[in-house]
Amino acid sequence: MKQLFPDMYERPDNRTIVGGITHFGMAFIVLPFLLALLMQGSFQNTAILCGVEIFYHAVNFVVTICIFRKYLAEAWFIFPIDRKKILAAAGIALLIILILVFALGFFAWIHRDFLASFATLSMLPLAETDLFALSSDIVYLSPIPGTICMVLLVPFTTSCLLYATGFAPVCCNHPGLAYLVVILILAVPRCCNAFSLWDFQSELMLFLFQLPIHLLACWAYQKSDNIWAPIFTLSAANLISSLLIVFFLR
Repeated sequence: MKQLFPDMYERPDNRTIVGGITHFGMAFIVLPFLLALLMQGSFQNTAILCGVEIFYHAVNFVVTICIFRKYLAEAWFIFPIDRKKILAAAGIALLIILILVFALGFFAWIHRDFLASFATLSMLPLAETDLFALSSDIVYLSPIPGTICMVLLVPFTTSCLLYATGFAPVCCNHPGLAYLVVILILAVPRCCNAFSLWDFQSELMLFLFQLPIHLLACWAYQKSDNIWAPIFTLSAANLISSLLIVFFLR
């Protein structure tokens, strides 16, 4: 069991964690509320919708990088030493994610099941949260900016703002509890959206559909003891799913 879930030692310093928590509140409570006010009367305009959604992810990315730049740099410095371990953890997590999503998609195609189809489109690409549309819709409606956003921006935001801020500090001392903590953290944006932008049933489904991917990314983080493992995992998963949307669903 220790080999599958090894001890974790790397985590951001307390100052970085405080910065992550502060931006967590801004990213998932304040900024969505402000954007929703600005979007009044424009929700049917797909160009504006995509632009605002991509702008939201870009702002989160910039602020997150500013907060976590030192932690990311230190982890990258270690990467050449632990390259095999980091890439192996990311690869295993990615393989399980793809098997899960493709199996669900195949089931939806065979049985023409709406819920399974919605789950498949909801799981990937994965972002820190979905404000006005699913990430798959953003890639479909705005292929190039949407794909760049999902592949190069949101993996950093998700890994740093959710996993490094909440999962890693707890996992270093209480590995089992860390997965429960990250589940609770992931529920916060969904609850905020349920009371403002979306209905509770939709947010609950999105939360449940995306949860396995988040947990697998966290496992890659723990297994490799390096923040770049979940970043690589989500970036590769989002790249594959975005390319499939652009070339096969359009």
